[in-house]
Amino acid sequence: KNHNFNLDEISSLTIATMRIKRDILNALLGISIASTHVSSKSLRGVMSTEKNHNVVSREEIFTSYNNHRHHYSSSSNSSDSDSDSSSKSSGKSSSGSSSGSKSSSSKSSGKSSSGSSSKSSKGSKGSSTSKSSKGSKGSKSSKSSKGSKSSSSRDEETREPSTTPSVTPSAFPTVSANPSVSLVPTISSAPSIDPDSSLAPSLSFAPSAMPSIQPSATPSLLPSTSPTVSMAPSFPSGSMPPTLPCNMDAATRRQMILDILTVTNDVTPVDEINTIGSSANLAFEWLVGEDELYLCPDDPKIIQRYVIGKIYFQGTGDQWTQCSRPSSSISPNPTCEPEETSSEGTLQGLHWLNSAQECDWAFIRCREDLCITHIEVDDNNVAGTLVNEIDWLPYIQVYTMDGDPNELTGTIPTQFGNLPDLRILDLDENGLTGTIPEEIYITAIGLEQLDLDSNMLTGTISPLLGTLTSLVFLQFFGNPLTGTFPSDELALLPNLRVVGLYDMDLTGEVSEAVCDLRDTNGGALNFLQVDCGGNNPQVACDCCTSCSNG
Repeated sequence: KNHNFNLDEISSLTIATMRIKRDILNALLGISIASTHVSSKSLRGVMSTEKNHNVVSREEIFTSYNNHRHHYSSSSNSSDSDSDSSSKSSGKSSSGSSSGSKSSSSKSSGKSSSGSSSKSSKGSKGSSTSKSSKGSKGSKSSKSSKGSKSSSSRDEETREPSTTPSVTPSAFPTVSANPSVSLVPTISSAPSIDPDSSLAPSLSFAPSAMPSIQPSATPSLLPSTSPTVSMAPSFPSGSMPPTLPCNMDAATRRQMILDILTVTNDVTPVDEINTIGSSANLAFEWLVGEDELYLCPDDPKIIQRYVIGKIYFQGTGDQWTQCSRPSSSISPNPTCEPEETSSEGTLQGLHWLNSAQECDWAFIRCREDLCITHIEVDDNNVAGTLVNEIDWLPYIQVYTMDGDPNELTGTIPTQFGNLPDLRILDLDENGLTGTIPEEIYITAIGLEQLDLDSNMLTGTISPLLGTLTSLVFLQFFGNPLTGTFPSDELALLPNLRVVGLYDMDLTGEVSEAVCDLRDTNGGALNFLQVDCGGNNPQVACDCCTSCSNG
């Protein structure tokens, strides 16, 4: 009240103050940019925010000025002419002050930051400018401004001065001498305000507890200290990790199959499998390394496929006339078109060791569950020996490898006697040696055809022959078997139709009980040939269909 400021002084002070603020901000902003490498994009955002806050500060300046003008006009005792003059002067000064304020504010806002405007605005709450700003919020400020312009010239003389002013005017807007800038560490010693109320984020050198919402406009200043290491292999989205066949590597599969064949089931001695070039070794190596069917160790047909592979290699399959493996056959273009058809079905099929299931190979027939029941490789240049593992095909009913030019050698494995379903064993016209296994007579009680002629079998005919009550066809001729003619045993076989026991070293006679089996006597026996020829027959016979000289 005691100081009379004219508008020129206020305007000059305001402009000077804003210039000081601009210089300070420019200096601080330069330091901030040099120390923190703030991107141009972020800096433009900060400058835009500061500009908005400078507009608010300008409104506060004009509000403070109008309040001061009100008290100044009320306390003067000048005449109407002086009031009119003062009003005109006020109008001009107000316009000049506004223009100057806009210019100064515009320049200042172009280089300031949102953090400094926020702190400057909030930091001046204790000053008269801040109080004046609060007192003039909303419509009250607008009304005060309009009232000063429209009615100041008419009502100045009639208004009574207020005894207690509601707001103490300031001489000029309060400007903080040390505005803080959020782009550098806080300079002010006073604690910062609540982070949630800040209009601009403060720069912190400590790691943030929360991830940045927006990506950094500039690359990281420090490279990563160590590369990122993936703990598990990554796979394309929506895909499954790749799996190995049988869920194991080849070495594990190989060892497991070997254990199944040699340890768990004792199919073949391990030494035999490990003997390079042996049929067991060739069959095993084919199964684990060459067979495209690639059975897993837990496949129920793993042993069956091994045994059938061993039959091929042990029977010199690569030399077969028909259906040998094309990749190793001695024939440049091996065919597989068997002409012969057994009484129980066709023998046609694929080459052996084909990638298909073994039941689809030629000469083989199976049950519905793919268990082999028939192996019939006749007249096909089969050589080598018979496999001991035949009883690992427990459902075999028919096993035939007869006829020229087959030339099997060796003995008849006793394991044929472990086949309870065996009905036909036909191994004639080969080079088999040794004796006829007793086991055949004991276990293969369902045997219907036992055809072992034209070999080199030795020994005698077992009295157990009489236990084969289902026997229909019996031929041992062409073997140097010795002993007594088995009349008693034959008499126990009522289903016999063919008996060929000639060209042998047997002696004795055909009993009347055997002759009673002849079809001429109401029986089924329609062919009976023994060594009953010549002047001194080895075997005497009155009912034989034909006699040989022995």
